[in-house]
Amino acid sequence: MSPRSVFYLCLASPLALTSCATSPYAPEPGPRVQPDDKEWRRKSLPLPPIYWRFTTGENNQWTMATPLYWQVRGADSIHRHLIPFASYSADLAVDGSPGESEGHVLNWFWKDEPSRSYRVAFPVYWRFEKPGVETSVYGPLYTRHEAGAAWRDRTILMPWLYSREKDSTGYDYWAVLFRLVGYEKQRFNGERKERLWLFFVFPIPVV
Repeated sequence: MSPRSVFYLCLASPLALTSCATSPYAPEPGPRVQPDDKEWRRKSLPLPPIYWRFTTGENNQWTMATPLYWQVRGADSIHRHLIPFASYSADLAVDGSPGESEGHVLNWFWKDEPSRSYRVAFPVYWRFEKPGVETSVYGPLYTRHEAGAAWRDRTILMPWLYSREKDSTGYDYWAVLFRLVGYEKQRFNGERKERLWLFFVFPIPVV
């Protein structure tokens, strides 16, 4: 490179720097990372696709062992899933009150709440409970029990091969063969009365 070329290069460099410094465009505000009050900006190092674990700004801890297992644990709840074989979720009660929980293992499902609960072994067993009432299904057998002073029971063997209803008043009715034949008992003013039912519509007094 000739001495004249070196001279012109040295002269041009300060002019270029001066031009950049006096640019009419305002510099971009920084930093470019947008703040988030719910998520940490820096995450723990994952090991894809096997293991991943991080904690959010709300202190929820996520753990994933892909592709089957993942867990989320917070201050008041926890969730665990082994896809598609099992799952479990629960509220962590901090004030002594009962929390809620639910989950499944294969075809067994359950849920517990203060106001209701259920147990299901799909598709052969179902059981539902709420204060004072229990309902169950065992294959073709259906039962329902309402507790208390005015209790009531009902049983049905599907498809209506046998059914029975009774309650605290002394009422008792059973039927067979799609209710083509039934027998009813009741009390009227302390007196017990009974009658036979044929084809739904023909009552025959017995007592």
